[in-house]
Amino acid sequence: MNSDLFALKRRLKYAAFTGKSREKKGIEAKVPVVFLLSQGFERAGEFTFFRRKVIEEHVFLQTPARLIPGLYTPGELLFFDLETTGLSGGAGNYFFLIGLGFLEGSSLIVEQIFLADYPGEAEYLDYIRERLKRGRVFVSYNGKSFDSHLLRMRFQMNGREYNIAEQIDLLYWARRLWKKTLPDCSLKSVEAGVLAINREDDVPGYEIPDIYFSFLKAGDTGPLPRVFEHNLQDIISLVKLYILVEDILSGRQFPPVTDSRALGCWLLKENDPAGVSVLKRGFAGGDAGSGEALGLYYKRAGHWPLALPLWRELVESYRSIAAAVELAKYYEHREKEPEKAHYWLDKVFTWDLPLSPLLRSELLKRRERLKRKVLKENIDTR
Repeated sequence: MNSDLFALKRRLKYAAFTGKSREKKGIEAKVPVVFLLSQGFERAGEFTFFRRKVIEEHVFLQTPARLIPGLYTPGELLFFDLETTGLSGGAGNYFFLIGLGFLEGSSLIVEQIFLADYPGEAEYLDYIRERLKRGRVFVSYNGKSFDSHLLRMRFQMNGREYNIAEQIDLLYWARRLWKKTLPDCSLKSVEAGVLAINREDDVPGYEIPDIYFSFLKAGDTGPLPRVFEHNLQDIISLVKLYILVEDILSGRQFPPVTDSRALGCWLLKENDPAGVSVLKRGFAGGDAGSGEALGLYYKRAGHWPLALPLWRELVESYRSIAAAVELAKYYEHREKEPEKAHYWLDKVFTWDLPLSPLLRSELLKRRERLKRKVLKENIDTR
C-alpha cells in the first residue's frame, strides 16, 4: 500500500476510535517504551520520546558570519531535519522524527524527538514547538522547499499555527558552489565529495518510510536505530557544511572542487573585492569560466589594460567565444578599428565549434557588419 495512503487511513482509523471506545474496539497503539529507553530516549508524552546528545566539542563558528541575516548570532542558529512517511507534500504525509542541532558554548548539541504513533501527533507537535523556540534562524538542506512546508502543514492540520521566519537553506549554496563539480547536489554527494564523510551502514532515505510503517504495523523495531543514526548524521553534516560555507565565503578555506566562477561572482555582487582573487585563482587553475567572469568585471570597472590581455589569453588558449566577442566589441566601438574587431571575431569561425542557431545568427550579423565597416574604411582611405 502507498505509504501516504496508509498514513491517512491509519489517522482516520484512530480519529474514529479515541479514548475508551478505541480500547473497546481493540485498537491500541503499541509503544515500545523499553526499546526506546534502550536507545537513549526518555518519555516526553504518551507517544512522544526525546533524546539529547553532545556530539562534538570545540565547534566554533567564526564571526562575523556571512550567511546569518541581520543581527542574529551563531548561538541563535537551529539546524533541523525531518524524517517523513513519504516524499510528497500531501495531507497524508507526516514526519515522525525531527533532529535539532544547536551550539551550546563550544559544543554541538543534537536533540531528536520521535513520534511513536499517530494518535500522539498533537502532543508531539506541542512538544516540538517548545523545543523550536530556542532557534531564531533555521538551517536546513532543502528545508525551504520541503521540510518547513511539511512542518507548517502538520501544525495546521492539528489546529495549530507555526511559521519559520528566517531560514538558511544550504542546498542553494551547495548548488552554487559545487553544481558543476559533483555528480549531483544531494547531501550524500556533498558529504562524500566535499566534507570527506562516508557513512557506514547508513539506511537509504527512500527506505525510511517503509521502516516506520513496518514498525507501526508489525512492531518491528530492528531497523529503527539506523533511522535515528541517519537523522543524527544529517544534523552533524548540516553543521559541518554550514561552517565550511562560512569559511569559503570568508576566504579561510577553498576546497578544490569549489566552483570559482559562482563563488567569485557572488562575492563581487556583494561588493566584496575578494571575488577578484577567487576568480584569478580559478582561472589560474584552468577554469575559463572564471576568466570570462573576471574579464567582465574588468570591463565594467573600465580596467581595459587588465581586460584586454585576459581576453586574448582566453581566445588563444581556451577558444572562448565570449572573449572573442568582447575583443570585437572593444575594437569596433572604443578604438574604432573594425579590421581588428573582424580579426578577433573571425577566429570563432575557424574553430569549428558547435553553435546554437541563435548564437550563429548573431555572430554572422556582427561579422557582416564588420566586413562592411572594413570595406567602407578602405574606400575612404583611398
